[in-house]
Amino acid sequence: MWILDASFEGGCLRFWGRGGESRRVSYTPSFLFTLDDPHLHRDMLDALEERYGLSSCLVRTVFSEEEGYSIAASRKVAELIEEQSGYSAKIYNLDLRPEQRYLAEYGITACAVPGDDRFATSFDRTLVVMEVGVSDPPYRSRRISGIVLDGKHVSGSEEEMVTALAGCVDDRIPI
Repeated sequence: MWILDASFEGGCLRFWGRGGESRRVSYTPSFLFTLDDPHLHRDMLDALEERYGLSSCLVRTVFSEEEGYSIAASRKVAELIEEQSGYSAKIYNLDLRPEQRYLAEYGITACAVPGDDRFATSFDRTLVVMEVGVSDPPYRSRRISGIVLDGKHVSGSEEEMVTALAGCVDDRIPI
């Protein structure tokens, strides 16, 4: 599948491709952490191993290599590890977007055909550009009174504006 965009929602990655094609993949990204004194936190480590399948690993950073752990769990679990360790745990890879982690782990590049060089500076792709803007300053209200689609101002009810936006997108989808 040629991937145009990706997002993470509810424990699943969703990829969008050409022609509105969409695919979901279950994914729980793992993160790494190290502890200054693992023996002090043996009970926590045993509980994490039992519940999440904690595994020992070598954590390599640009500064050093340390013995640590890998765990496929949520950000909330990482917060609890920090709290339980008295904030001495060093946590790695938690700040990476799940969709970017997945693409990197599987050697996939968005907007590229498998085998394309992901560092290439030019793409031979025909994508349609559409300019979309909101007429109202975002800091004033959460309600929108108008949108701008390729320089054309559209106003009305929210339903009318969404319909106009959908029509504009439909007009530009390549066949």
